[in-house]
Amino acid sequence: MKYLNLNAPIHPNKSLGGFTLRTHISAYIDDIKSFSDIDRKSLQDLSINMIGQFLVRYTLKNKIILSFDIVTGQLNLISALEDYKGKLFENIGIGSTISEAIKVEPRLYYDETDEGYFIKGIDGIGIFLEDAYADHIAKPNNEIVEISIFSKENLALP
Repeated sequence: MKYLNLNAPIHPNKSLGGFTLRTHISAYIDDIKSFSDIDRKSLQDLSINMIGQFLVRYTLKNKIILSFDIVTGQLNLISALEDYKGKLFENIGIGSTISEAIKVEPRLYYDETDEGYFIKGIDGIGIFLEDAYADHIAKPNNEIVEISIFSKENLALP
């Protein structure tokens, strides 16, 4: 695989996993094709879903999600999942607790509409927890299960 790197740092509104937001799907076509090879070899699930009318989402189970706008062809969301080892701000990763994340980044706040944590003043990053409905005070050891970066101008979170 040319791009997939499960240890790459997470950069809000920019890149995750070796993939860069706003890049045309044609740049990643070989990686996307190879996801099915990984799937057969490791018995993991590859899923391809349409989200609404104009988004296609490729999910490599427990690793990464790539979501493309089919009108523009641009990558507009990348999510790190369970097996992802890269970090946001060098210390926030999958499996970190929300209380640990808030110590590293005190601007984190919970958005009830999107059921996730976002950072005041930094666009294009969402952090999602094991128990989406518990706040960090009620459940400080609630673990991060997904970190998503997105191009805010092209995506309303699903």
